[in-house]
Amino acid sequence: EYKSYLSMPGIVKVRILEARDLPVMDRASLLTDAYVVIKFQEITFKTNVSPKTLNPKWNSDWFTFEVDDDLIQDDFLQVKVYDKDTVTANDPIGKVNISLVPLTFPSNNTHVINGWLPIFDTLHGIRGEIKIIVKVRYFSDTKQSSCGVRFFYSDKVPVTFKLVEVLFDTGKGVGI
Repeated sequence: EYKSYLSMPGIVKVRILEARDLPVMDRASLLTDAYVVIKFQEITFKTNVSPKTLNPKWNSDWFTFEVDDDLIQDDFLQVKVYDKDTVTANDPIGKVNISLVPLTFPSNNTHVINGWLPIFDTLHGIRGEIKIIVKVRYFSDTKQSSCGVRFFYSDKVPVTFKLVEVLFDTGKGVGI
């Protein structure tokens, strides 16, 4: 697998708060049993089911993705809303694809998306809104060396990296 030596490790954090104005998915109760699937690259998380409501509230914990910054620029964060069914397959309500590129070039030092986004289905159009928070945090500030190697520091080695060699120890951190 090819990895760019100029990429910087980072964390994408997602919190699913609530949705509003979801469509009726259960004809018997005229309500919906909604849950959310969040996917970035090959990592997937799922909220709990919020039963029998068209305005579910999840107030989820933070879902955390550790990734390289080049992946943040290459792929979308996928947020899909489903209706849980007990007898038949779960029904898709709609989705939101979020580009994280604006969070890599923050204005006013902000790496956050926080607010209501429309839930879209290709057959039915807008199917309500979802309120989420998305944060991008790099493991630390970086400095570009004169030979094109990007340096960073962190209190731990990111999952996507492998410690190869410790070059020096300044007492405030080590060079690897």
